[in-house]
Amino acid sequence: MIYEGKEYEGELSESNYREGETISELQPPPTNNTANLPSNIVNLNKDSCVQFVITGTPRTLPPDSLDISAYTVDNTPVTVLDAVENYTSTFRIALDDGMYVLLSAATWDPTSIDEDVGGYVIYNFLVNVTGR
Repeated sequence: MIYEGKEYEGELSESNYREGETISELQPPPTNNTANLPSNIVNLNKDSCVQFVITGTPRTLPPDSLDISAYTVDNTPVTVLDAVENYTSTFRIALDDGMYVLLSAATWDPTSIDEDVGGYVIYNFLVNVTGR
């Protein structure tokens, strides 16, 4: 996650890659989003923008989809964040003041690219959102 020019690493929650398999064939299991929280809290301003960059993937191509979901620290779903523009990795933090877990999920579909590997990776971030 990149915020105000600084990069923050999330906590890897889960990843799975298989040659020739789609996401539906991999069947990601439901996860407890608060099980693997990072030790650091990132302070974010409400209505600011944050970029999410996936690194260390099995390919150099960007993911086919990138999804950022917000949860309370007791694992209650809040919302899916809106991208600033279509097909981008920048999302608006349109959340009320408080502590949240941001779940960043990236997927690759082997039918949409030249490589024959499908998979997903999920990272957790612990954030504190405050008004300006």
